[in-house]
Amino acid sequence: MQLHLFVMRLEPPQSKPYGRSGRSDTCDQLHHVDDRPRRDDHSSMAVTSRPLAAGVPSVLSPIIQALARLPGVSERTGQKLGIFLVKNPDLAKLIGGLASALPGQIGSCSQCNHLAAMGEVCDVCRDGKRDPLKLCVVHTVQDVLAFEQSGAWRGYYFVMGKLLAPIEGTGAADLPLGQLTKRVAEMVDFARVGANEACIEVVLALPPSVDGEATYMVIRDFLSRAFPPENCWRLSRISQGIGAGAGVMPDPGDDAL
Repeated sequence: MQLHLFVMRLEPPQSKPYGRSGRSDTCDQLHHVDDRPRRDDHSSMAVTSRPLAAGVPSVLSPIIQALARLPGVSERTGQKLGIFLVKNPDLAKLIGGLASALPGQIGSCSQCNHLAAMGEVCDVCRDGKRDPLKLCVVHTVQDVLAFEQSGAWRGYYFVMGKLLAPIEGTGAADLPLGQLTKRVAEMVDFARVGANEACIEVVLALPPSVDGEATYMVIRDFLSRAFPPENCWRLSRISQGIGAGAGVMPDPGDDAL
């Protein structure tokens, strides 16, 4: 196999006259701070009314802007959904009631961080028919849904919820490594009780990205220190037969991954 190295040469920017601040226009653009609210920024949930497309009533502006914050929903789609809800008041009341009750009814499973009723364990952890010696570590709840829809995994899960990303401010201390170690320790103790002293397997199914690879190495080193070789356990990874940067997501039209 021949490896070809492609080198991109960065040419210096064309010189431009400096402004009053003594910096070029390019420098001014680099130092400009964009303080506009981002669509994925949920730090401020207040919806402010602002002009929309021509012909859209201003009274619909708050609900359209709120709907446009949902993943995959554009402002135009928010207009369609807002008008549909106005024409169907019973459905609007139903959705509003269910949405307002979500924060107090749904939380994270105390064992695996999957979605569960507040203060309870999830349906997967309550399933006694699963293999108690298999644990799959995934990134998000959507990954659990993908594996469940494929039917290829009959063990248990552990949802990390975040990946190691120092640039974004997420370090190793922010990862739920302690909770993961506790879950693995419970499985190791269960394996020792068995007559055959079977070994447990921890499968890491993290995204094939730079952050996923860094998280894999952190988990591998952390578990290796927590569980010495005499403990009957092994660490493995899923096959990386998908393109770099892709994730484990279900296809609505397929039953398999």
